[in-house]
Amino acid sequence: MIAAFLNQLKTQEFTGIVKVGTKTFNRRNQWKIYFYFGQITWADGGCHPQRSLRRQIKKYCPQIDLNAINVNTLDSVEYQEYFLLTILLERQIVELEQISELIISKVQEVIFEILQQANVEPLYFDVQSLSVSNLNKNSFPMSITSIEVETVIQPTTALWLEWLRQGLGDCFPNSAPIIKNPHQLSQAVPQVVYQNFIRLLNGTNTLRDIAIKMDKDLLKVASSLALYQKKDLIYFIEVSDLTLPKSKSDSSSSFFQAKKILSRNQPLIVCIDDSPQVCQIMEQIITQSNYRFLGIKKALEVIPTLIDANPSLIFLDIGMPILNGYEVCTQIKKVSKLQDVPVIMLTGSDGVLDRVKSKVVGSVNFINKPIDSEQILKTIYKFTKEKNLQVSLSIN
Repeated sequence: MIAAFLNQLKTQEFTGIVKVGTKTFNRRNQWKIYFYFGQITWADGGCHPQRSLRRQIKKYCPQIDLNAINVNTLDSVEYQEYFLLTILLERQIVELEQISELIISKVQEVIFEILQQANVEPLYFDVQSLSVSNLNKNSFPMSITSIEVETVIQPTTALWLEWLRQGLGDCFPNSAPIIKNPHQLSQAVPQVVYQNFIRLLNGTNTLRDIAIKMDKDLLKVASSLALYQKKDLIYFIEVSDLTLPKSKSDSSSSFFQAKKILSRNQPLIVCIDDSPQVCQIMEQIITQSNYRFLGIKKALEVIPTLIDANPSLIFLDIGMPILNGYEVCTQIKKVSKLQDVPVIMLTGSDGVLDRVKSKVVGSVNFINKPIDSEQILKTIYKFTKEKNLQVSLSIN
């Protein structure tokens, strides 16, 4: 059911937030999944959002000591965990690939929690569609990476089914094991294992924490400890969330600086149009969504400028003076370095002949003026997926 629901949002190219929770509105059992044009960009919520992030950082960014990092997670920052990741990138103490893998793991963790809770009680799904302007206003968590739904659904569903098959439906990864009878346990396991139990099964480490600290598979850890629970040697308790580091630094300036750093790695979008007004509108739309922008107003400057710029996508006005858009597109496609760059035609008229001509000269799409921001961003996202800051299925 959940997999089908998320895949439906992918098909619809949904942008916005999916809120998931129990009908008792228990805060520990409420989650949010963030979508941008049908792909997942982030997920949070649950009982341990900050403990989870600490654990993920330990796994994917082991070089980082969070307690030694000076950052501010003020209450005014809505997406605190995501904000922290942007700061780590801004300070260039982690690689983008590390954070991208972390986000995939974080989303998978949230999906697993939802699957397990749905096995206990009914859940509600509140779908909140957002416009591009709202995304920019709310600093929507989308600037680092985006993930195909299958990347998180397939492995997480497989894990959950195996979890059930091994009889672990009531074993929650966010619960912490604690030794019930130390003497009997010491007699039941080798001394080296018992010492590890004493160190880890102290009521402060969740199953997920233990798996990370031991560098073991979560399922294996859970199934192993479940055997000792059945023998009444250990039991599980709920534990509280941890906190993220804080300081008196200026969080808002750090946040916007982080967005600038991220933008440097984003695809470069070019607009070729002799109208300064069109270029200005396009620049505003594109840069507000953290893409890089280059405007070219003179047709004769197009080819040398594009060769130097290495663009990811080109918007090209059909009605350019001196050389029209068809002629410019033909020239672009003759340059080997630019042959694979998608060209989108912009026009004030929507004739069948214009569309046919556009395809003949190598254009991949056709957009009518006046400029619509939603359509522009949707087009950019569609044609820059491979070059965008995203993690493909190959990571898994």
